[in-house]
Amino acid sequence: MGLYRWPGGLLRYRDGRFKLFTAADGVPEGSIDQIYCDHAHRLWIATGGGAIRIDDPTADPPRFRLLNTTTVPQLSSNSVNNITEDRWGRIYFGTGRGIDRLDPETGQVKHYTSADGVPHTELYYSFRDPAGTLWFSTQTDLLRLDPDRDPIETPPAIMIRGLRIAGQVYHVSDLGEAAIDGISTGANQNTLQIEYSGLAPRASVLPKFAPGELPRYEYKLQGAAEDWQPTDQRIIHFASLRPGSYRFLVRAVNSDGVPSSEPARVSFTVRAPMWQQGWFLSLMALALGLVGYSLYRYRVAHLLELERVRTGIATDLHDDIGTSLARIAMLSELIQRKVASSHPDAGALGLNVAETARGLMEAMADIVWSIDPRRDDLSNLILRIRHFAADTLEAQGIAWNFQGPPEEESIKLTPEQRRQVYLILKEAIYNIARHAGASSARLTLRLAHHQLVAEVEDDGRGFPMAKQSDASRPGYGLGNMRARAAKLGGSLRIESQPGRGACVLLNVPLA
Repeated sequence: MGLYRWPGGLLRYRDGRFKLFTAADGVPEGSIDQIYCDHAHRLWIATGGGAIRIDDPTADPPRFRLLNTTTVPQLSSNSVNNITEDRWGRIYFGTGRGIDRLDPETGQVKHYTSADGVPHTELYYSFRDPAGTLWFSTQTDLLRLDPDRDPIETPPAIMIRGLRIAGQVYHVSDLGEAAIDGISTGANQNTLQIEYSGLAPRASVLPKFAPGELPRYEYKLQGAAEDWQPTDQRIIHFASLRPGSYRFLVRAVNSDGVPSSEPARVSFTVRAPMWQQGWFLSLMALALGLVGYSLYRYRVAHLLELERVRTGIATDLHDDIGTSLARIAMLSELIQRKVASSHPDAGALGLNVAETARGLMEAMADIVWSIDPRRDDLSNLILRIRHFAADTLEAQGIAWNFQGPPEEESIKLTPEQRRQVYLILKEAIYNIARHAGASSARLTLRLAHHQLVAEVEDDGRGFPMAKQSDASRPGYGLGNMRARAAKLGGSLRIESQPGRGACVLLNVPLA
């Protein structure tokens, strides 16, 4: 079996047959300059697109592993002209940018450049002689390398050499510092410049030309990012850092990829603006809490004062005006009895005055009840409606039934809700007594979906809803009832048919 270079690909001869491998199989396009077999019988192929590694040339199909400037491990150039191997199995690639040495077992790559004495030109051929010396040729020069095992190198140390905060120099020892802690900057001092350098240790044994590449570093800024970032710069800038705590870490990396055992660090805190700091936010929260509590206390005091005013008005109306109206009614009846026989007209006027006074007493009782804060619940509304229904319907000989919710004690009503609902139901009951000609009535109050639902039904004569509007039915007050329901954000529906009674359905939302 054998492998051969071929324009546009690679030929393998096995079992009397040739097979062509092209870019579709993983062979990069371009020229193939050399095929090399190492001590482990791996094949290495130098191409214009990088180096190809074949661990098992007998596999069908073989696996082509490409090494170039974009792969891991990474070569210094895609143009690989020649390949050789030293006594320890390390592979050397002659490229257009020097010599790359790969350790196949670890994947580590060393780059030999012009800083090591390698001319910046194409390397055409490479060879290892029986003594283990490596030879590389250019168009005009012959290079010799006597490789040896790499010395055990201590990872390079690194020190912080300089620090600027918002353009101001922060004092750092002339010898450098491994750690700088406890720095706190203002919100407008969130720009930092950090300078550092590594101290490369001396190796006990060096090859004829040692790696002379520029020092490499890795850094990260904890608090902003957690991944190490490679760089060959010795100065790092951070601008417009957000408030928070940060720790800058930097370490040097030698040619074998071994980092410093202890990274140098700079720990610092960028303080938040005053209006974002905890003490200020706590103070503002406390101030807002005090303002809210003061407003709450003011509202409670206002409600208590309003309740005292309502209680005082209700008491005064009941004690003063109510008593005076009762006195007027009594005196009017007394006058009517004394003068009725001799002056019939004056007796009739006295009777009218007494009836008017009693009417005013009833209206006054409703007003006193509606503004009395001690009556602001559903149970008092039900009690008031039951009394009115009993006085009104029983006087007309109408049998009636009432059903209320079991949790009436716990339902609070506003004065406006209590007053408007009472007036609506009062009007509905009054219409049954005066206009319906009913023999029975039913009153129902229930709670459903945060609403108070009231229903008043009778078995009276009814009326045609489609032919007559509310305005055409004097004395019924249906328009006023709907207006009161709308004022509460509720609705009023009236259903009736001639000879089949009427039903008033009220829905009032509760807070």
